[in-house]
Amino acid sequence: MHNPTLVFSPLRNAVPAQGGAVDLLLRVQAPDRPADMAVKHTPKRLALVVDRSGSMHGEPLDEAMKCVSHIAKHLTRLDDLSIVVYDSRVDVLMPIGPMLSQDAVQTAISQVTSGGSTNLHGGWLAGAEQLEGGSDHSISRVLLLSDGQVNEGLRDQSEIEAQCTAWQAKGITTTTVGLGRNFNEDLMVGMAQAGGGQNYYGQRAEDLFDSFDEELSLLQAMYMRKLSAKLIPAPGVIVEMLSTGTLQADGTYRMTDLAWDSESWLAVRLHVSPTAAGTVRDLLAVTVTSTTMDGAPIAVTAPMLQLEAMDEAKIGRA
Repeated sequence: MHNPTLVFSPLRNAVPAQGGAVDLLLRVQAPDRPADMAVKHTPKRLALVVDRSGSMHGEPLDEAMKCVSHIAKHLTRLDDLSIVVYDSRVDVLMPIGPMLSQDAVQTAISQVTSGGSTNLHGGWLAGAEQLEGGSDHSISRVLLLSDGQVNEGLRDQSEIEAQCTAWQAKGITTTTVGLGRNFNEDLMVGMAQAGGGQNYYGQRAEDLFDSFDEELSLLQAMYMRKLSAKLIPAPGVIVEMLSTGTLQADGTYRMTDLAWDSESWLAVRLHVSPTAAGTVRDLLAVTVTSTTMDGAPIAVTAPMLQLEAMDEAKIGRA
């Protein structure tokens, strides 16, 4: 078993003796993939959701379709693909199924034309629903290609992000791809962060090919998933979550999936009560649980984070 490493990275090297806040990163670091480990193909289940609304007319839609073709060419018969398009109406051009034919993909997308309003939430949701029922040994991800200009259906960003998070908890993550010059960055980035995926931006498909290749390589190199962090503050310490990590029903925070030789992190703020200067102060204990791609559970506990209490004027950066 190759366990991850938990690292505390506080912004400052001490806590204020008179009481105050300490910001830090909890970093979960994956090991390098062992050289003697056989490389297995991790089945990928992708729903490509493409905005075909009027605001995507012309070059943005053409470039989106080139992106679809590029991604499909990098999938194998062991991977599943679905293609969804939307404006005010949502159409599933290809229901989820094995990636058997590039010709079928080209036929499906060749007749797509732009027009209509933008029901982004409806399109994204249809893509997520296509991915329900995947096995624990596969990776399911929605790739949303859009300018993010929403004018129909659910428009509340916080509610859309909450749904992305809820689907992430079911093992279906969201990556967003902003297309065109005037895409809604707040919504597209917010959905990706809440949904445990990545966010990319480009005006032309060629601008995004390297990003897509990186995305597919990341999915193929997945080390473990379903990361959850239990944060246990010491007496006199209150934890404030700064990241988009989702508080789950069991009191743990959900983190993004982790690839070999990468890291997942949470940013937190510790509000600490006063203590005598020179005292070493207990602050935070953390346990991270997760599941390997083979379904084996992993639990790792970090030693208690401790920092010295010092007068504010003497505290430097860590």
